[in-house]
Amino acid sequence: MGLIRTSTALFALVVLFVNTKATSPDPACNIDAVLYSTQTDDIYFFKDDMYARWNVKSDRMYYYGQTKDLINGLKTPIDAVIETDIFGTQKIFFFSGNQVQIYDHFHKSPLDTIDLNDFAVGLPESIDAVLFLEGTFYFFKDYHIYFMGIEKKIVYGPFNTSAIFLGLKSPVDAAVLNTFHEGHESAYLFRSAYLFSGQNYYLTNSTDELTPIENRWKGLLGSPLFAKCEIDCNTVTISNDDWKFGSILYNMSMNETYTRSIGIKNFTKYTTDQVQIDYNFSYNEYFSFLQSGGVNVKQNTSFVVTTPDFSNIRDSINITKLPSGDKHYYFSYGIKTEREDTIKDHMLCTSVIGDRRKCTVFLNQYNIQVPYTIVWNHKVKSASCKSHGVTDILIAHIGKINEPATKDMNDRIEL
Repeated sequence: MGLIRTSTALFALVVLFVNTKATSPDPACNIDAVLYSTQTDDIYFFKDDMYARWNVKSDRMYYYGQTKDLINGLKTPIDAVIETDIFGTQKIFFFSGNQVQIYDHFHKSPLDTIDLNDFAVGLPESIDAVLFLEGTFYFFKDYHIYFMGIEKKIVYGPFNTSAIFLGLKSPVDAAVLNTFHEGHESAYLFRSAYLFSGQNYYLTNSTDELTPIENRWKGLLGSPLFAKCEIDCNTVTISNDDWKFGSILYNMSMNETYTRSIGIKNFTKYTTDQVQIDYNFSYNEYFSFLQSGGVNVKQNTSFVVTTPDFSNIRDSINITKLPSGDKHYYFSYGIKTEREDTIKDHMLCTSVIGDRRKCTVFLNQYNIQVPYTIVWNHKVKSASCKSHGVTDILIAHIGKINEPATKDMNDRIEL
């Protein structure tokens, strides 16, 4: 067992009693498959129906494309892939669901498709990753690993992956032998491989811990392959390159219930008017605001988010007499977002001017914290990432009454 430090007998004994399971990473952020091609000296990263091409010599990513254009007739998505010459000629095996697509690299022949069960009897209906080293296939599925020798073609397993690779508590999404960059003999000399899990990788026979992918393959996570993944800009390390501000998404959520009694003073007549407000206010709101801009910044540059449309924002509350006696409130927040609601309350304002009752009541004023997400687009690398924060918004509730006075409104307290 080339990748395993313990003997086969000891390994089998250990995994029978270990069943460690951790939270699975977000599938949108997983790498589907990784292939190192000895023909091109490139590493191919596959995700959904796309692939990224990384050149080993220059140690950079230089091309993105549709997987279907890579080889005519190639089906996607690809679950696992391996290149080997164990069957006499250099072939690439693409594992997709319960099928294996075979490409003859030497003769450039079309794909030949066989059932996974014909390739190896005893595997699950599909696999997540595959390796081949020293006459042994290593198949990964969820939290388990299977083995098959090329001579006997007998599948052993499943065994717990975490029992073999200490520190690897999450499923293996993709795998590739460490036969590049350090020389083609490195994997056979050190028996090491890269196991990808979520946004991290695990290097076997190394430090027994997960390492961020960006530490080794800079810019991969921010590439178009992961457009559906929530990539944190703090993990994107394309240094000294310009990033363009794309958009801001604001999320506002409120849930409040309160009752207020407020007194106001009429300075004109030097009287005190009592304003009784039984204000039961309960609501839930969710708002999304989208802005576009063209601010260019350097990666890792500190910036302050300004929100002119939210400065000193006020609730615009228009009170209308409804047949039911309820008040009709109209709320307007920021950009292209408005909400109407009907709220039951009782508002008594005894200030009378002429034949009309007229007063303004400031119900309350406070700050709320609204989370936001900023999307950054890389001008050269076709990459994107997101950063998060919280901004304060000033909210003021105002009540106004301006309607004909009646006899029961004329009671006032004179100072």
